[in-house]
This record gives sequence, C-alpha cells and structure tokens, in this order.
Amino acid sequence: MSFHLRVLLLTVASLFFITINTFGQSQQSFVDSTFSAYMDSASVDLREHSYSDSLQKKYSDEFYQYFVQHSNTETGRQALWRAFLLWGNLGEAKKMDKAMTQLDYDSKIWRQIIIPISNGYHLSDQKTRKDYIDLLEKLKTNLVDPESKSEVLFALARHYNTKNNNKKVIELAREMIEINANDFYVEKALGFQHEAESLGIGVQAPNFRAKTIQGNKISLSDQKGKIVVLEFWATWCGPCMPDIPHLKSINSNYSENDVQIIGVSLDTDSEKLNRFVKEREINWPQILQSQRWDDEITQMYNVYVIPKSFVIGRDGKIVAKNIRGEELEKEIAKLVK
Repeated sequence: MSFHLRVLLLTVASLFFITINTFGQSQQSFVDSTFSAYMDSASVDLREHSYSDSLQKKYSDEFYQYFVQHSNTETGRQALWRAFLLWGNLGEAKKMDKAMTQLDYDSKIWRQIIIPISNGYHLSDQKTRKDYIDLLEKLKTNLVDPESKSEVLFALARHYNTKNNNKKVIELAREMIEINANDFYVEKALGFQHEAESLGIGVQAPNFRAKTIQGNKISLSDQKGKIVVLEFWATWCGPCMPDIPHLKSINSNYSENDVQIIGVSLDTDSEKLNRFVKEREINWPQILQSQRWDDEITQMYNVYVIPKSFVIGRDGKIVAKNIRGEELEKEIAKLVK
C-alpha cells in the first residue's frame, strides 16, 4: 500500500470517528435538554397539585433513574439533586442512603444534597438526629470537594451552636476559614466565631437601638432590670408560627416590669408585618430588619436561621439561647421567681 493511500485511509478513519463522536455528543445534548424540560414541567405539576406524595414519589424515582443512566452529565446531576429534594419532603431516608453509595467523595453534588438529607432523616421513622450528625462527621473526614466539605462543616457548626458547644463551634469555624471555599462560608464561619466568643451564656448581650414598626424608639439597655426575650422571626417563617401562642402566654402572664418580649422580624414589607401582628393580636414591640440576614441586629446576633431566640437576664447577660415553646415558658417562670 502506497504512503499516500495510507494517509488517505487514516484521514477518512479519523473523520469517521470524529463524526461518530460529534453525533454522540449531539444526541446526548438533545436527551439532556429534553429531560431538563421534563423536570421543569414536573416542577409545575408538583406545585399545581400541592406536592402530593404520589407525584413526589413518581418524579423522584424518574429523576434518580435518569441520574443512574446519565451520571456524568450536568442534567444527570441536577436530576439527582431534585430527587433528593423530593425524598427529603417524603422522609425517604433509605432511598437517600442507596443513592449516596453511587457518589464519589470528590463529587460536587454533596454540597447540594446536605440540607435535603437533613429533611429526609428528620421525617424518616428509621433515622434519628444522631444518625444525621454521624453522617456529617463521616463526610467531614472523607469529602474532597472544598465547597461540599464546607457545607458539611456549616451544618455541623449549626448543630453544635444550638447545643451551646462553643469549643466545637470554634473548631469547625476555623476549619471553614482554612478551607476558604468561598466568601459565603468564610462569612458564616466568622459569624459562628463571633457568637461563640461574644454571645455565649453569661456574656453581656450586645446593645442595640432601633425604631419599632409603630414608630417608637427602643433599646436593649433601657430594659435593665427586666427579663428580655429577643425573638427573631418572620411572617413567612412556617416554623416560627407554633411559638406565637407561647410568647402570647408569656406576654399575658407577666407584667412589662418583669418580662419584655422584643420581636425582631426579617420581613421586608412593614405594612404586611403590621397587618399580621394586628390580626394575630401580637402586642409586644416589633423591630423590622428588612435586609434580613444582612441587617444590623441580625448580624450582631449572628442570625442565619429563624426562629432564633435569646433570653437575657435582669443584669443584661444572656441566660439562654434557642429555646422555644414550653421550654421557653418554663425558663421564664424560673427566672421570674
């Protein structure tokens, strides 16, 4: 075979394989875009049917199967994330555990599924909070992707913060800062450090001055001699609603000379907040923090999730944090006595 003929055959073969490869990529792109559109239509269907359990089960299984078949594409990864979201709503911890075995520790998907896993474990009959924390501790050791690992550290720091374990919180915060995955995690880590060092039990509560939605001036320093319940909440916050009857009970059972509740709302619409407190007969002062997490008092008290509460003693020092419902009522009764 002549040299020129060999070159011609090699060129034809190369063009053939390039064409086949291009065709395969084009076909995969078409499949991904089609399924992406299907997932968008599924989201509409779910909203229109109030996220019925049967539909969530149907779509989550379909999304997971697509990921299994197309795990190397961005659409496949998005399908898995959406499956985890729905499993989280349903408490499908077993399906989550099975899917997690399909993921490498260097996968970036972990960052997206940490919160859905928390929801799924919480709603599952087979899992406990300890199971979730144990999983996070395992992932903290094994994950490679910086942002995924930072998300795990963030979740652990939130957990130990609610337990007032300042030593553990500072340890986790420092690790987040060292990883330096992005500004979000560094900012949250600095907030955790600030709370652990400056907002602990027995520490003087930071003073603030603000106007209530009724136009009155209020400051924490003016409440000296009273027990203060500082309640961070919002009208759009579902988990905040069960606390309102307990706060109303405290407000009606004690005089303003003994106990002062101060609501700090993360709403953005003052008129909506005004209507809400009037309709619900919420009679304690309300401060609006319309910039939410980035506002002055929310940052001062490291508010990254609501509801969040601080109980401040007559001497202005923090005596309890993040207690709610009956536990809060008992704590106030004990302090008044």
